[in-house]
Amino acid sequence: KCENLTYISVGEGNDAFICVDGVLFNKEKTKLISCSSTKNGIYEIPDTVINIGDYAFRGCSGLTKIEIPNSISFIGKYSFSGCTGLKSVKLSESLISVGEYAFQNCTNLEKVEIGIIGINIDDTAFEGCGKNPLGSDIEIDWGDILFRDGSLLVMEGDSTSNIAGRESLGYQVTDN
Repeated sequence: KCENLTYISVGEGNDAFICVDGVLFNKEKTKLISCSSTKNGIYEIPDTVINIGDYAFRGCSGLTKIEIPNSISFIGKYSFSGCTGLKSVKLSESLISVGEYAFQNCTNLEKVEIGIIGINIDDTAFEGCGKNPLGSDIEIDWGDILFRDGSLLVMEGDSTSNIAGRESLGYQVTDN
């Protein structure tokens, strides 16, 4: 958790880590560990990455879009917290879990595309997002996720699983 990290460097002989353009990965580039807070614009996560680590992009306020490849299975807690420039997110189709406060206080986040079956989204994942404090201006395209009787449900074949109540999420769901 280094909110003011401006530079990352890894020595050439390091057997555990690699740094590419200010982004720290494990040597195999399957886990994205941290990004310098100076990263701006659009960032495309390499398709070798499976796990976005806890706090990885926290405070990267200059990012406007994150391209999350279908290889991503896990987004850690606070991963994109405070990315105030982030406007839209499309979550990967192989995503299994979005951790607590993952997108907390992404105050300019306007659209989240979720087209995944069986995803576990922590009920605090999008806390503080949207253009007003309650987040009711945010547009979420849930894909195979739906609301029924005020609860967030995920379609799994012919059955559904309850994830969270609508009140705990605080979002307005729109049909396209």
